[in-house]
Order: sequence, then C-alpha cells, then structure tokens
Amino acid sequence: MNDIQKVQYDQIIDSVNFALRSLSELFEVHGMHGMYDLTNPNLDQLKAVFHQMKEGISKVAENFETMVATARDMDAANASINVMNIKQGLNYAESLLLAIEEIRL
Repeated sequence: MNDIQKVQYDQIIDSVNFALRSLSELFEVHGMHGMYDLTNPNLDQLKAVFHQMKEGISKVAENFETMVATARDMDAANASINVMNIKQGLNYAESLLLAIEEIRL
C-alpha cells in the first residue's frame, strides 16, 4: 500500500468510526423505540424535517450569495454551487412528498 492509499484508508476508517460513534450516541439518547421512530418517520415528521432543511439552506444560500458578490471568493462560489445542488435535491424531495400526499388522499 502506497502513502496515498494509506491516507485514503485511514480517512475511511475515521469516517466509519465517526458514523458508528454517532449511531451509538443516538441509541443511548433515544433507545430502541426512539431509533425506530427516527428511521421510520410518518409523513408529518418528514414534512417538518423537510421544512427545517429548506429554511436552513435558504439562509445558507443568502450568506453565500453575499460572500460571492462582495468578496469575489472562488471558494464561496464553489460552495454556492453546492448549495444550489442541495436546493435542487430539496425541490425533488418536495415533489416526492407532494406525490405521497396525493396517493394518501
């Protein structure tokens, strides 16, 4: 294994460890039934999470637009593109939620 592969391997190990620690902390806080609720939300819970995400990304987008316009920072411009991708994903999620609501009616 060369140095680059070793670094990549170590990064993967760190990511897996972080994910497992996060899951462990969630389990300690919520217990078995709480974890089930977290992984199987009802439609109202999904809508609430979606609206929180949409509000949050709107605030982030405003900040990046200001940074790009005033500082002409390439990192901010790249981050702004990533924010646009997230917003596009949220639009898709919204269309899925609307389709689910129509099916339930």
